[in-house]
Amino acid sequence: MSLFNSPDYRLMVEVAGGDYIGTRDGCVIFADPIDSYQMRLYESWCQSPADIAAALKAHREFVQDFPAWEPIEK
Repeated sequence: MSLFNSPDYRLMVEVAGGDYIGTRDGCVIFADPIDSYQMRLYESWCQSPADIAAALKAHREFVQDFPAWEPIEK
């Protein structure tokens, strides 16, 4: 196995602002540092930190659209 052209996913996730967890089954696993939500992207989709930053941004915008949980009175 050649390490030439093997991307450093840990560095890419850290540059994008995420928490690197690891790689498994052809996916890069990382978490949003704000709420620890875990995400995964196929290695073929992780060509630059911008790809990971876009996934983090999409998650944060999705969560932002919903109001915070509030208790229901009985």
